[in-house]
Amino acid sequence: MDVMSQRWLERFQESAQQAALPAEKKLDVIVDKFYDNLSDHELGSFIFQSWALAEHEEFAKVILRNIQREYTQFFATIVAGINPTLSSAECSLRASLIAAHADGLLIYYRRAEGDIQNLNDLRDATKIIWRALCDAPN
Repeated sequence: MDVMSQRWLERFQESAQQAALPAEKKLDVIVDKFYDNLSDHELGSFIFQSWALAEHEEFAKVILRNIQREYTQFFATIVAGINPTLSSAECSLRASLIAAHADGLLIYYRRAEGDIQNLNDLRDATKIIWRALCDAPN
């Protein structure tokens, strides 16, 4: 579980480690990678099963808490790159909102998979929302 979770996180980190890209473009690349992974049924099943296991097993809860912390810190770094005037705490808060939105999109996609008319429109809207979370003044 820990290894699979780390792979999920590493997919995003690899996307964002292109130093030549400005932070705004890194965020776009991350959103694109996120949407590319939405259709991975095995990965989606793993995430949902991990969440369910964490409701009943302490070891799973600890693993997911640690991964969530890393995931949020990863997004906080992106937020800080886009809006360097924000405090560390504010970057973490906004990163938590982005991570929560991503979790919600996973649920939405799994439940509405066949009913989503245009996934590209949803992807574009996600870029707008996540960028707005990063850009909003303090």
